[in-house]
Amino acid sequence: MNTIRITLISLFATVALPLAGCSQLPTTLPNEEAQVIDLSSVVEAPASEARLSTQALAWQTTGLYNPPSSDPKMTKDLGEFSAVVLNGAGNPVIAYYDGTRSSHAPGTSGDTYGNGDLKLMVCGNPTCTSGNTFTTVDRGRTLFTEDVGKHISMVLDRRGFPVISYVSEVDGLKLARCLNLTCTGRSIQVVAPTGSYFDNVGQTSLALNSGNKPVISFAASKRTTPDSVYLYLARCADSNCDSRYGIPTIKPAGRGRGNALALDKNDNAIISHHDAVTQDLKVARCLRDDTSTYPCPTVTVDSVGDVGQYNALKLVPIKDLSGTVTKEIPFISYYDATNGDLKIAYCGDIGCTRNNFILTLDSAGDVGRFTAQPRGNASKFAISYYDATNSNLKFAVCDPGQLLAKTPVMPCQDTRYNTLETADGDVRADVGQNNSMVLDASGKAIISYYNATERTLKWARQQ
Repeated sequence: MNTIRITLISLFATVALPLAGCSQLPTTLPNEEAQVIDLSSVVEAPASEARLSTQALAWQTTGLYNPPSSDPKMTKDLGEFSAVVLNGAGNPVIAYYDGTRSSHAPGTSGDTYGNGDLKLMVCGNPTCTSGNTFTTVDRGRTLFTEDVGKHISMVLDRRGFPVISYVSEVDGLKLARCLNLTCTGRSIQVVAPTGSYFDNVGQTSLALNSGNKPVISFAASKRTTPDSVYLYLARCADSNCDSRYGIPTIKPAGRGRGNALALDKNDNAIISHHDAVTQDLKVARCLRDDTSTYPCPTVTVDSVGDVGQYNALKLVPIKDLSGTVTKEIPFISYYDATNGDLKIAYCGDIGCTRNNFILTLDSAGDVGRFTAQPRGNASKFAISYYDATNSNLKFAVCDPGQLLAKTPVMPCQDTRYNTLETADGDVRADVGQNNSMVLDASGKAIISYYNATERTLKWARQQ
C-alpha cells in the first residue's frame, strides 16, 4: 500500500452468531405527550450568574438551563452522547443521554431522579429558542445504574422521523424507530442482546440502506474473551429491526471500539475504526450480500503511532462527465493519541488499499478527540472536535481540493484554504466532548455537544 504523508506542524473471531434467541423485545413504550418548553426566557442566566461565554460573531451558542438541585443527593446530568440532525423544517433534532442521578435508596420517595434515559429534543425553530419539545424515548430500569441512551447514533427515515441506535447496560444494542416527528410513538427493539454472546456493548454508528432498513456497526466484547473488544456489523431484516419478521444478521468486521459507518450506493458498508491492539486506523469493507461468519476484509490506513481513535467518516462521490457516480472515496477524521493531533485521511480508492493521503490538520495542543462530520454534504469537508488543552469545542473546514484535475488536489491538501476556529471557547466550562454535527441548507454548521462542567447539553450554530 502506497501512502502519501504530509505533516504541517512539528484477531478477528470467526463465529456463527446464534441470535434466534433475541426474537422481539416487547419494550415499545406507550405513546407519551411530548413536553413543550419555551427556552427563550431561560437559556440565558442573569448577568451576575452567566453560564455562557461571549462568543465571536461567527458562532452562537446556547444550551439547556440546568440549575443546581436543592436536593443534596441529586446530581443533574443532561446532554452526554448527543446526536443532531435537521428535520424537514430545518430545525435541529437532538437525541441525548439523561444521566441524572440520585443517591437516595432505591424505592424511596427521592429515587424518582434516577433516570439513565434516552431523550429527544425537537427544536421549534432553527435556533432552538422557542417551541422545543422533549420526549423520553426509552427509560432506564428501576435502579439508576441500569442505563439506556449511551453511544447514540441517529438518522432520519424517508418520512423524516428519527431512527436511533444506542446502548442499554442491561439489554445491549438497541434501536428506536420513531413513528412521528417528536417520537411520542415508537418501536423499540434489541438488536444485539447482552448475556448470551455479547458483553460490554460500546460505540454505535447507524445508517439506513436503500430499502430503509437499519445497518449498525458497534463494538462489543465476547462473553468468552471479555478483555478483547471486537467490531460487528448488524443488518436488520425489516425497517423496525423486529426479529419476528427476520433475525438481524451480525458478522464480525474488525477489532477495536471507536468506529464510524457509511453505506455506498450499493449498500456495501464501509467502517473506519481504531484497532486497540495494533493502535492503527483501519477500514473494513463489508459487502451487502456477505452473510458469512468470516470478518469483513480490512486494511490499515495509518499506523504511525497510536492513531485512529474518535474517528468520523463520510464517503465522497466522484462523478463522471455525465453526472453518474463512478466511485465513492472514504474521508476520515481521527485523533493521533501519540502526538495529540487532529488528522485526516482521504483514501485512494473505496477500500483504502492504495495511495491514501494523510495529513495533520491541527496540532495546537492536545486536539482531535471526539471528531464529527456531517452526513449528506459531499462538497464541504467540515470537522468538529474537542480541544483538550483549552477544554473547548473547535471547528475545521478544509479546502475541497480538485479531485478531477489531471493532477488531483486532495481535500485539505491546499493548506492556504484550511480554516481552524474555536466554536465555543467558554473559559469557565469544559465544553465540546461527545459532539455531533449537521449542516443546514446554506452549509452552516450546527453542533450539539456536552458541557462537562455544568453537566448539560449545549449547541452551537455557525452564523
